[in-house]
Amino acid sequence: MELSTRELASIIIFISIVALAFVLSKDRQSIWKSLANLVEAFLAWKVWSVILVLLLYSVAIILLAASLGFWTVELLKDTIIVVLFTGIPLLVASMSKKSGGEIMKYLIVEILGVTAFLVAYINLAPFALWGELLLQAAVAFLVMCAAVGRLDPKTKSAAKVCDFLLGIAGIGVFIYTTWFVLSNLNAFNWAQEGQVFALSVWLPLLLIPVVYPIGFIAASETAMLRLRFGSGQKKIGRRAKFALVLGFHGRLRFASRFRGDWGAEVAKEKTYRGARRVMKEYRMAVLQAAKDIRAKRLHAKKMVGAQGVDEDGHWLDRREFQETKDVLTSLWFSQMGFARNHKSRFSDEPLSLLLSSELRKLPEPHGVEVRTANGRRTWLAYRKTIGGLYLAIGSRADNLNEEWQYAGVDAPVGFPGRKERGWRTVGTESDQSDEWAKSDRELPDVLSPDDLRLRAVDRIPSH
Repeated sequence: MELSTRELASIIIFISIVALAFVLSKDRQSIWKSLANLVEAFLAWKVWSVILVLLLYSVAIILLAASLGFWTVELLKDTIIVVLFTGIPLLVASMSKKSGGEIMKYLIVEILGVTAFLVAYINLAPFALWGELLLQAAVAFLVMCAAVGRLDPKTKSAAKVCDFLLGIAGIGVFIYTTWFVLSNLNAFNWAQEGQVFALSVWLPLLLIPVVYPIGFIAASETAMLRLRFGSGQKKIGRRAKFALVLGFHGRLRFASRFRGDWGAEVAKEKTYRGARRVMKEYRMAVLQAAKDIRAKRLHAKKMVGAQGVDEDGHWLDRREFQETKDVLTSLWFSQMGFARNHKSRFSDEPLSLLLSSELRKLPEPHGVEVRTANGRRTWLAYRKTIGGLYLAIGSRADNLNEEWQYAGVDAPVGFPGRKERGWRTVGTESDQSDEWAKSDRELPDVLSPDDLRLRAVDRIPSH
């Protein structure tokens, strides 16, 4: 179970970082306390018992694979790496996913995707230990700098430089690996390398049968809490709990979407049969919501590139509408807060007031334009969506609480005002199409009890 220079360098760097944290820190007591809290959290029975189940299941799989000739002792090191660095992250991810499909997508994209193939490939040619130490230390430094740089719009250029350098390093390693492999084709034990690669594929896939139930149990526990909080009762009867769990039909899709309003519906039922009926309605609410989401996405796909408006006067191609509205609305709140603290003067650079997470909702470059006038006593911000419509927002110093909105095929010419074409204030009637009032958010993944009943009433034929 010999470690490669790349693996050994990773261990050395990790230990060095931990040691430096202790040496350079002025508050070592807080570090010890954090470590103690981490150990305490791990020792909680729900944590170690779940990990123990994963480990025991993994051992059973390995024993079965060994009996069938698919596993040998030479694969022990790689098996431990797969279980620790693939199995446990997959286990944690399963507790936040909403369906088995999402778990499989995470597994295929994040674990078995192109990146995993590239990592397996470049691991064929590790550098000497000193080279690995320099390379991994440099990569770790650039990754941290890039992550910190993205937090502030003013340092985004530095983050891009770090990303560029990381890209150059990745290309360099890929070229070196290719040269090394071609130069030493006969030196490789390709059968062994093939077994290692196959292990990194089939072992994570075979972990799904244990990962899915754990995700379902975690989601069911959360649903139990929602059942109690949604009902407002301190204690929930066993019949309601039993009906809840059985009502999920063993599917993560149903367990993960359970909400407090449905919890109130289940808890108020006095009989097990009544609670089961509510759970049947709940499953219908999940399936109907899924149909609505699919229909909306299909419609949006059909409208890609379409120009003009529908029968209600709303723009057809609504791509990026909600993202644009979210960013512009955040700008409005930022400008309102800034003006209150600067004698009713708005900022010339309101984008710097936003969190970096806000602008990440938009593609780069974000395309948001900001203008001020009258000594910064009025302002506007606008953006052209990919669908071709301009959305804008703004306000005036004479009424900071008044939000002005704009939607049009052209960029706004004038600043917010009643005489300016296309502008309107929130809450007032306008002859412009109300693009801002129309919700472009994703539909909920489960209908509320009231919405489901309204759907049922609408389906009843009139006589």
